[in-house]
Amino acid sequence: MSGPSPPPAAGWWRSRSAQFLLALLLFLLALPWLGPSAADLLSATGQGRLMEVCLLILIYAILALGLNVVVGFTGLLDLGYVAFMTVGAYTSVLLYRQPEWQFTGSIFAVLLIAGLHCALWGALRGAPTLRLTGDYYAIVTLAFAEIIFLLVLNESWLTGGPSGIKGYPPIALNYEKAAPQEVALRLLVRPDPRGPTPENPQGLETEATFTPQDLWLGQLSPDASPGLKRRYERSRSDPGPGPELRFRNWDAQMAFVELGADAPWVVLGSGVIDGESPGSAMQIPLAQREPGAFLKPLIYWNLDQLSPGEYQAIIRLRPRFARQVLKDGTPGFFYLVLILAGLTLGAVALLHHSRLGRAWAAIKADTVSARSCGIHVNREKMVAFAVSGFIGGVGGSLMAFKFLIVSTNIFDFWSSIVVLCCIVLGGMGNIRGVIIGTLCFIGLGELLREPFLFTSASASTRAWVENSGALVKQIFSVKEEGVELNLARTRYLFFGLILVLFMIFRPGGLLPPSGRVRPLSPALRQRLIGLAGDLFHLRKEPPPDA
Repeated sequence: MSGPSPPPAAGWWRSRSAQFLLALLLFLLALPWLGPSAADLLSATGQGRLMEVCLLILIYAILALGLNVVVGFTGLLDLGYVAFMTVGAYTSVLLYRQPEWQFTGSIFAVLLIAGLHCALWGALRGAPTLRLTGDYYAIVTLAFAEIIFLLVLNESWLTGGPSGIKGYPPIALNYEKAAPQEVALRLLVRPDPRGPTPENPQGLETEATFTPQDLWLGQLSPDASPGLKRRYERSRSDPGPGPELRFRNWDAQMAFVELGADAPWVVLGSGVIDGESPGSAMQIPLAQREPGAFLKPLIYWNLDQLSPGEYQAIIRLRPRFARQVLKDGTPGFFYLVLILAGLTLGAVALLHHSRLGRAWAAIKADTVSARSCGIHVNREKMVAFAVSGFIGGVGGSLMAFKFLIVSTNIFDFWSSIVVLCCIVLGGMGNIRGVIIGTLCFIGLGELLREPFLFTSASASTRAWVENSGALVKQIFSVKEEGVELNLARTRYLFFGLILVLFMIFRPGGLLPPSGRVRPLSPALRQRLIGLAGDLFHLRKEPPPDA
């Protein structure tokens, strides 16, 4: 007897979920090109604000999908997800700021390495906790996040300490090499009248001149402003020797400079120069430079190898121009995050409906029963930890390239709570619920940042606000135009109230897991029945008498 025929695959787009996803995708693809009209969709927002909010939602959606692998699929509470975000962000930044990693398509290699690094840490964190569940596992994840936080805070030689790392270049998809140039350095070394000091143990002072003083790494853009042209002409007319070398770049958004010299006493450091801004060669030793300082070209001389006299050296420069720069506010960066969010969504959905996803569901339901069914519980858990860490590392890297600064102020414990709230609000274990929960939680949080002005407020309302307590004044403020409602400083209070109400009236979230499974196809059902065999056989003849 044949079973019912499966629904045709060609009509998948007729479902409401598919139509909603298609409409959402078309909106996101067109969002960077809506221009000022996009600002009308949200009140009290400026141009580009809507795209910034959508960009944050996409990044947090990636993070929420990664955390949902552990929290939603395997049923383990993870309170230290910010550790993977931090490790991924610092890994990608420390790699990408090096000149060796600034080549065409290097950003994809950097994101992959950052994700793999976090996957390794996820497996290392999960190995000692395979037997832990519930609150005990949550405490371990929280302790791991605190360890990462303290390491980043104290290892300032690598991470910049509390100041973090800033000034690293944004993402560039392509690089174009330029013709090499040379600069003559003349260094006059003479004894310091003050003698040796703790700051100058050699007791020498130097006077350096560069020829030319201004080094032009490109040509002025044809559509430059009149003020920029005047600056260009005024600076261009002074190419003579000077006390410091100034690098200028006018035709590209970024120029990467690699330095070389023919004298062993010259210490060099490569750097990055922003467009329309000069970069000076600083006389600061590499060992004394702040780790988070901007990577400007660096020229310094080692006084340990010098004595009073006159020295000359030729400094060779190999500039490269960055093309197709993707940074916050540009359509290219928005599309990059959108593509990575789509890939993450597809990968997590495939894992959820695979054999591995069914193993995770069995582990979440009952570990003992899953082990009795032949599931390698420890191995499947380790895979979940590694997958979750990989996605968290990629999401943290994207956040680092969005803000162009990484520090402990950005990646703090609250970041883990925000990602976890997106999952709880949408529904743990439900991929669509996680997306909707992220949309509601992050979107509502950014919407509450926007002030709203009541221009028709009466005099009694103004007096009530002025005579009220501190809590009311945190929300309302009296302006000349009226009474302003600003929930930015108290939005966490509203988040807490919303979560409490959800836990009371809808503990499963907006879209809790339905528990329904896909029915087996008739062919697969018949195949499984044929392979099953009998559990036992009845003997036809009666047993012999004892």
